[in-house]
Amino acid sequence: MMEIQKLRAMKLNELSDELFKLNKELFEMNIKKSTGEIVKPHEVKSVKKNIARVKTVISEIERG
Repeated sequence: MMEIQKLRAMKLNELSDELFKLNKELFEMNIKKSTGEIVKPHEVKSVKKNIARVKTVISEIERG
């Protein structure tokens, strides 16, 4: 789980990189799920929540 304070301390380009990494991880989990490999549902939920956290911080920075 990512801490929101750590995210708020990051710069916008670091947050964009983190968002890209999390989206890639979610994509890979969805591929594994569709091919029948074992994916733990709680990990998918955790990644989705982390994506939402990063997007929230990005929008806070953009709004000022």
